[in-house]
Amino acid sequence: MKRLCLLLLALPLLVACSCYSAEDIQAVFDQARVLNQQEQYIQAAERFHQAANMARQAKQGDLLIRSLTAEGECYYMLQILTQVESALQLSDQAYQTYAAEADTNTRLAWREAICKLRGSYYYSLSGQQKEAYAKARASYEECLLLIDSMKAVCDTMDAPELPATIHRELLSLSYKHKRYKEALEEAYTVFDHYANQTYLPCPATAEDSQRNRRIIDAFLSLAIVQARLQDFDSATETLGMMPEGCERTPEVLRTKAKILLLRHDLDPSQPIDSAKHYYACYLDTLRRELQTNLGRMTEHQREQYWLSMHDFLFDCYRLEQAAPEMLYDLALLSKGYLLEYRQPNARPVTWTEVRDHLSQDACAVEFVQYHGRDERNLLGALVLTPGCRAPEFIRLADLDSLRRMRLSGRVSLERAITSDHHYDKEYLYTDSVLPSRIWTSRLMQAIGQARTIYFAADGLLQQLAVEYLLPDTTRTCRRLTSTRLLTRDRRALDTSRMLIVGDIDYTTPSDADGSDNDASAYHFLRPYANGLKVLPNARTEIDSFTTYRGHNTEDLVLTRTRATDAAFAEQAPAFPFILVSTHGFFVGTMDDGTDLRPLYSDQALSQSGIALAGAQQALTDDTHPASRPDGILSAKELSRLSLPCQLMVLSACQTGLGYVTADGVYGIQRALKLAGVQTMIVSLWSVEDESSSILMRGLLRNLQAGMDIHTAFMRSRDQLLRHDKFRAPQYADAFILIDAL
Repeated sequence: MKRLCLLLLALPLLVACSCYSAEDIQAVFDQARVLNQQEQYIQAAERFHQAANMARQAKQGDLLIRSLTAEGECYYMLQILTQVESALQLSDQAYQTYAAEADTNTRLAWREAICKLRGSYYYSLSGQQKEAYAKARASYEECLLLIDSMKAVCDTMDAPELPATIHRELLSLSYKHKRYKEALEEAYTVFDHYANQTYLPCPATAEDSQRNRRIIDAFLSLAIVQARLQDFDSATETLGMMPEGCERTPEVLRTKAKILLLRHDLDPSQPIDSAKHYYACYLDTLRRELQTNLGRMTEHQREQYWLSMHDFLFDCYRLEQAAPEMLYDLALLSKGYLLEYRQPNARPVTWTEVRDHLSQDACAVEFVQYHGRDERNLLGALVLTPGCRAPEFIRLADLDSLRRMRLSGRVSLERAITSDHHYDKEYLYTDSVLPSRIWTSRLMQAIGQARTIYFAADGLLQQLAVEYLLPDTTRTCRRLTSTRLLTRDRRALDTSRMLIVGDIDYTTPSDADGSDNDASAYHFLRPYANGLKVLPNARTEIDSFTTYRGHNTEDLVLTRTRATDAAFAEQAPAFPFILVSTHGFFVGTMDDGTDLRPLYSDQALSQSGIALAGAQQALTDDTHPASRPDGILSAKELSRLSLPCQLMVLSACQTGLGYVTADGVYGIQRALKLAGVQTMIVSLWSVEDESSSILMRGLLRNLQAGMDIHTAFMRSRDQLLRHDKFRAPQYADAFILIDAL
């Protein structure tokens, strides 16, 4: 924790001074508050931290505690829990220092802010720690008692929204843990606060828009909790009371559909057509909104908008055979459209277009993961064949049962997927039963005689190389981010120019300038800095690549201290073929979303990255400013680049991992697609250096021989499988090829 506290030194330093005025500190605090309202949380956190430093030197206890707790709440929004914990501890210390000299109302306000931050901290931990739920609830309830005490001391409060804010947190906490009776009490309290406020159909300010959202959320939250408790008449009545003008908004359409599905779960005799109608209206509205507004949104707004669909998608697929055409179109929209919004003429694609682009010996499969009746997690597949009248929906497995299945009688599927031990990966690809649990007889019957199977994974299958589990090894199985890619033109790989990055010096300090580093990634990845060792085969690998390329003068090789994140960002856009050999990361600390609180994506793309020159030095230096270049290219930073390259190969660990959501993996592979990369090779777990080098050398040799990308990769994998030392699946099956048509 000492090192976390030394983060004070990692932000832009102010001149050491003990004479800051309260007005000076308040001005910085107000700047931070504006950034916070704009949802620029990392910048706001740094400003609040700056205000806290000034207040500490000036011995301004009120501004110090307010700044520290506000900083902690910013990191809560980013889910950087080490920083939340640090802010919480520093706030407690500051309270002990200044409480004796403060008046009663000020002390109560400080305690309320600290309790709120403590509740936020334990809320984030409540998905992993049983005791955290009780601690979060106790902290929020103490907040409410403190607010009542503040009202008793002072009739007018500066923050009239504060009680409703705490009750919203309690509502979300209870709902997250399926304590619906407790959630109902909180929902009524929030509803009573907002129901009589004025809804403005044409909001003039951002504050008006925020109030509108809270009013709608109050109605929808109450209705969905009532439905969870099977009080469907009350839920319908609540929705009927909504302000005029918002009944056709996407959120309302989604909630109406969900309530109808919940009713159908309780009584299957209830028709499902109305739910289908509302989902269809939602999908139509979504298409129009995306085509109209996507280009106008900020990066954060686009990501957050998309992730808010997460639970909708999980519900909608419950329609199964009742609406296969709509569901296939939804899969095409959710898995691909956001990735292509930067491209000219990006538009939604329909299932009929995909079908019409299939050759006679091919088929397309969209795997989907969704919530079934009683919130069961299910795995399904939508199958298209040439000339079919409609997609075919096939339910494949109960996911909880699939996760628990024992592979070769040894370990569960879930443990084998998440394990850091290579020998656990063996069970995934040698078990005799697992292939038939995914490529079921019903699915293979729907696929028919197709010799080439194009598939897009979802959920659990994003973490599993199911292409290597296909029972019929005479068929070709190709992984795509979305089968919508089948409607695209296909081009041969341009191998005339190649960027090669490897044999990197992670320890030499970088002198790169700039202040636009992904500060969230810096905080997330610091604990992994000591793993940045020089790769033993790095120099040999680079020499082999340049030899295979005939020392092509059009190529660029970045090694040692030249392989910086700045150099990569500057040079990479000019190359159609890029290979990076380095260390990769996936931290994986983000919690799941719910109906009431969707996933927050800004931090998702900050928890994956690749290491370049100077990374170890920057990440282990307590004085390194988090906003300065650090030798780490996070997925977020990669996503902001323009990389119109045809093939990106990442010979690094865990580069295919990330948060699995309804529209793909939020990690490096998503970042590369956003940046414009057409085809990529990434890894699903920590890979062995020598075997990876052999695979990559074989790939390059095959491409130089004129093979297409898919053939070159599969031939290289086959060669590795025949290697005396590396024939085991833990070596050959670690890498997957994505979007090679």
